[in-house]
Amino acid sequence: MEENRECIKLSSAGISIVIPAYNEENFIGATLDSIENSIRFLHQQKNIPWEVVVVNNQSTDRTEEISVAKGARVLNFSKRNISAVRNHGIREASYDLIITIDADCKLDQAAIAKIVEYFSNEKNIGASLNLKLQSESFYKRTIASILQFIVFNISGIKGAVFAFKKHEALSFGGFPEDKLIAEDSAFAFLFRRRAKEQGKKFGFIRSAEVSTIDRKDMSLFQVFGLSIVLLKALFGFKLNEKNLSFWYKPDR
Repeated sequence: MEENRECIKLSSAGISIVIPAYNEENFIGATLDSIENSIRFLHQQKNIPWEVVVVNNQSTDRTEEISVAKGARVLNFSKRNISAVRNHGIREASYDLIITIDADCKLDQAAIAKIVEYFSNEKNIGASLNLKLQSESFYKRTIASILQFIVFNISGIKGAVFAFKKHEALSFGGFPEDKLIAEDSAFAFLFRRRAKEQGKKFGFIRSAEVSTIDRKDMSLFQVFGLSIVLLKALFGFKLNEKNLSFWYKPDR
């Protein structure tokens, strides 16, 4: 990734991949490797400047060290609010085409090339990506599929993985910071409305595949309970912060 630093200085057109990260030393390396592999595939077709921005949200492990070693630009951010973390990375990104994924995700080899192809149409200003759970657990895969089906039919997304134009996202404030969870669905609603107002499109890039791992050892009851919390957040119910400890006080 070192050669990429010079590209940032020479061009204002390119791709910024923004990743929020809190204690992700076990996953961030593989995530960054998948990004570089996807960029290499893209560069077989066209050479576009790019960067990875890791927003380090008070990690106490080797997240920052590993990210720097892999060539990412690391921003330290203290506020424990996932929307604020994502927005900080977006604001500080060098390029207008933003890809947002989480630190335990992996991009398919062709994903970035598919994203670039989608944005070759100037009417397209944003899109959600095709997120899939990798798990050996049948019940977790089943519940994830059901939950994604419900969320997709409500908000048109399968998770917090997006590609969009930076200036368009910032025009409505980016990810809503009053949302501690389900910020991804709220973001999609806002972006879709922004696109409609301009006669443009916020879509879904099915061919841009992103995988996420099963990172918690949870019972069926726990998985079901967390799914209910997510759905309540999606439908605007007020949540008690103690019910959000899975997201904000993770045991990693």
